[in-house]
Amino acid sequence: MPFRRVTVCPIASLAIIGLWLCGRTVHAEPAATPAENADRSSPATAPGGSTGPTRPGPGETGREGFTGTPSSTEGLEDSAVPPVPALPAAVPAHAAAPRTAVTDIFNLEPADRLDAYGPRPPRVPTLTREQIVRYALENPLVRAADEQVEAMRAQLSLARFAWVPVVQASAVLSPGAYIKCDDISVVQESGETFDLQWCRSPKPGTGGTEANDLQTIGGYLAQLERAGISVQLAANFIAPVFTFGKLRAVRKLAEVGVALAGLAREQTRQETVLQVTEAHIGLLLTRESIKILNEAWDVVRDERKKIEQDLGTADDFDADPDEVNLDRDPDDLLQLEVGEIELAARMLEARKLESLALASLWALAGQAAPPGFDIAERRLTEDRIDGGLRPLPEYRELAMRHRPEAMQAEGLVRARKAQEKLARASFWPDLALVGGVAKGYGTREAGLDGRLPTIYSTRRLNTSSAALALALRWNFDFHRDAFALRQARAEHRRATHQREAARTMLSLAVEQAYRDLVEAGERVAFMALARDKTWQLVVSQQQKETVGGGDFGELRRALQSWAEYEFKHFEAIQAQNVAVAKLARAVGRPLVAP
Repeated sequence: MPFRRVTVCPIASLAIIGLWLCGRTVHAEPAATPAENADRSSPATAPGGSTGPTRPGPGETGREGFTGTPSSTEGLEDSAVPPVPALPAAVPAHAAAPRTAVTDIFNLEPADRLDAYGPRPPRVPTLTREQIVRYALENPLVRAADEQVEAMRAQLSLARFAWVPVVQASAVLSPGAYIKCDDISVVQESGETFDLQWCRSPKPGTGGTEANDLQTIGGYLAQLERAGISVQLAANFIAPVFTFGKLRAVRKLAEVGVALAGLAREQTRQETVLQVTEAHIGLLLTRESIKILNEAWDVVRDERKKIEQDLGTADDFDADPDEVNLDRDPDDLLQLEVGEIELAARMLEARKLESLALASLWALAGQAAPPGFDIAERRLTEDRIDGGLRPLPEYRELAMRHRPEAMQAEGLVRARKAQEKLARASFWPDLALVGGVAKGYGTREAGLDGRLPTIYSTRRLNTSSAALALALRWNFDFHRDAFALRQARAEHRRATHQREAARTMLSLAVEQAYRDLVEAGERVAFMALARDKTWQLVVSQQQKETVGGGDFGELRRALQSWAEYEFKHFEAIQAQNVAVAKLARAVGRPLVAP
């Protein structure tokens, strides 16, 4: 069976427009039968006998129809060309085609206002970074920190008013006791008489001559139907006079708690500002990447027109066949198509990152911000530090004074010190002023007629009393107090060591952010210089292509270098702006002028 030789193209490497390098390989395939030739569309024949390239179908490894010049295949017989085994297919026959065409990703329609993916629709509200930060500082996390501060302030108020007497009142309503009192005249042996009251709880069915024992359950229940009601009112209070420093230590702990809650709120606010800044800068970087990809796409489309014109495969109806360039390698078109696919893949990734950054800003801004807003900034520019970059020791000093974490470590030491004082004061007693009043009233008890009972009768339900005293309370559990004091001292020393460790780590964080900022600033200048130099190479190669003396591979490499350095330049700006934001977070103060 006769065979034809097909030459596989070398593909040049290009990172941005995505062209790779492969070696030359001779691929043999069986010659088509006359029936297959009848079904196959005939390729356009360029001057010189070569045929125009066509895209391979699924499962094909070569460009069908391109066989070189006619002389390259004349006289080939079965005996002259031994059979060559076919190479495996570059694309499996079952591989699915992408759902999105290559050109579609570069021509997206404006997205819905609430959809973060794709170009933004017209007339959407725009916010600057400062406006987004103001909205973000009202998000639920910051509000939760505000409520924590309010809770600690309530604890402080409770500690400040600990000296106010604690009044405990009680009221008891219960069945009373039926008491009957009779006046009795008693005659002594000497003949003298005196009167007294005989008060008792009459036993039912005896006519009142026998007394009922109220101290027994049966006796008490027997007289309930005639007992009436009893009301007992009482109020007691305790007012601390001297506690040997306990109240002062509790108040100090509450004050430190309020300060720590405020520092935690400030830490949350600064973290929110940093997150907004990083998302905002990331969104601008992705949009700059999209611009670079669009520029590279325009260059690729222009090159496609030139290649198709040189190969004579252009769709222009007025194309001149005499303008066909016989020196143009047909493989250039295939290389270009691979580059278009890589560009589309990178654009897909850029659109995804853009949507994620914009959605992050929407989430950080919260519901108070306009729905579906866009950022007002259109270019990724360098953030300048107000007053210029200062020496590193100044930023370290600023961090020790203003960084919330540094002040939290100091506040924790003060809190542990107050706890140690409280544990030491637990060895001493508490001196307090105590008092109370009580009033009892029974409806069926003796004495309601205004007459005083005798010494033989006690008014248990109709009573009143008042008392005021100076009390001393002392808990004699010194072993537990000693253990608590030992623990408090250890916690105090631990907090002191943590403060020193925090200062060391914060100083290291400031130095790292400072070095990142210096390095990013230098890299911005280097990448800008490299970008300008590579663009000069692109312009030079395009001019050579225009006059017919250029090299397509050199143009691709120059375009690759320019696109890489253009992206690295914006990446360096993004790194510099993030470094400025992280340095501001490290020192605890904003550094960029508003």
